[in-house]
Parts: sequence; structure tokens; C-alpha cells
Amino acid sequence: MSETTSDLPPHGMRGPAAAHLRYDLWALYAVVLFGVLFLGYWVFTRFNLSKETKLTPTPPTDPVRDLIRQVRDAHPSAPFSTPQAEEYFYFLSSRLRQLIEKVTPIPAAEATMTELKPLLIEKLPLVPSDRDSLISFLDRADQIKYAGLPADQNEAEQAREKVLEWMLQLTRTI
Repeated sequence: MSETTSDLPPHGMRGPAAAHLRYDLWALYAVVLFGVLFLGYWVFTRFNLSKETKLTPTPPTDPVRDLIRQVRDAHPSAPFSTPQAEEYFYFLSSRLRQLIEKVTPIPAAEATMTELKPLLIEKLPLVPSDRDSLISFLDRADQIKYAGLPADQNEAEQAREKVLEWMLQLTRTI
């Protein structure tokens, strides 16, 4: 028997027909799945994160005290070669200049020694002998940093002690 067009299913489909998908059940499954996920997230955050550690605020740091602490904690390392001397004396002089700038009206951090020396002589609140030795240290530190003059570890340790002494004297004046 030959097939006629009336014997074919609509739209010419042949073979077994696909099962009808029930979209209402799939929508229900999706809603239930999202509900379970949301419930799980809520339970996890509710009971796991409720035991948060309370952060205690750290008190603000005093930049002047930080500079003093940095110099106090910095010791010249052995062996003390020329590059280490340049770096160490740069560190000492920069921290001293920063402290001078913080406790006095002298713009010491970026000034050259030619610009800085008259300001230090005029405005630095130290006794003249200490002021002159501070200026001598800054000159010596510049010579070590920029001219590459040699310095030994003993000189570096003595310079650190003097810088600490000047820093403490300057902080007493504020």
C-alpha cells in the first residue's frame, strides 16, 4: 500500500514523536532549586558570619614618633661598603630633614644645603653648638651620598646616635 499525504502526520514528521515537555513542571523545578539555593546561602551567612571578629581601630600614628623609631631601629650593616654608606647616610639625613620640616617652619626635606644652611642658622631651635654640629652632619652626609666619600661603620653608628639626640631635642621644643 502506498502512502498518501493523508496518512502522514502533520508537517511531514516521520518516526516516533518527541515526548511533550511540560514547561510548568520545569518552571516549578527552577523555582524550587533557586529557593533551596537561597535558603542555603541565608543559613550559611546567618550562622557562619554572625561570629564576626570585631575589629579594634588602631590609634593614629604620630609621624614624628615614627621617624624617631625608624632611626632608632636602623643600624649600619656589616660589611659597611661605600654603597651601603651612601644609602645609610641618605636615610639618616632624610629622616632628620623630614623631622625638621614637621616640627619647625623650615622646608628642609627638599632644600639643598646652600638653601638650607641660612634657614637652619636663623630658625632651628637648638643651642648654637648643636645647630652647628647638625649642619656639619648634613654637609658630611651630602658628601658621602653625592661625592662618594668613604665612611666606616663606627662613623655611621655615631651619626645615628647624634641624629637621634637631635631629633629628641627638636621634639622637646614643640
